[in-house]
Amino acid sequence: MPIQTQSDRQRVLSAQVEINFNDLVSGVAGNAIKLPNNAVVVGCGVHVLMPFNSATSDTLSIGDAALPTRHISAVNIKSAGAGFIGTRSGKRTTQPEWLTATWTGAGAAPTAGKVLVTVEYVISGAGDGNQD
Repeated sequence: MPIQTQSDRQRVLSAQVEINFNDLVSGVAGNAIKLPNNAVVVGCGVHVLMPFNSATSDTLSIGDAALPTRHISAVNIKSAGAGFIGTRSGKRTTQPEWLTATWTGAGAAPTAGKVLVTVEYVISGAGDGNQD
């Protein structure tokens, strides 16, 4: 049987959130961006706007409640301007769902730090146009 082609096309949507050093508790996932039903993440990134300055280390993971490292796993956020691109899991949400951010710091607590998290996604089954 041949592949059933679809003429519907979906636009890539994006959402961003800035996370400050005092927005999260080390090791605890915090809700960052709410994804709609049927969202499929096609891209995820972290950009360090201001380095975190814990005494020993600072990392950030991006995921969801089931897998906090699904998109980005423990990237170093102690370097200014550093950018990280995550994996494309292909997971589709079955209801509105939070993308989570988990900061893990070691040593003295940070007194500075800010990152920008960006997620790109399509809504499966939601056609924005047609292409024959």
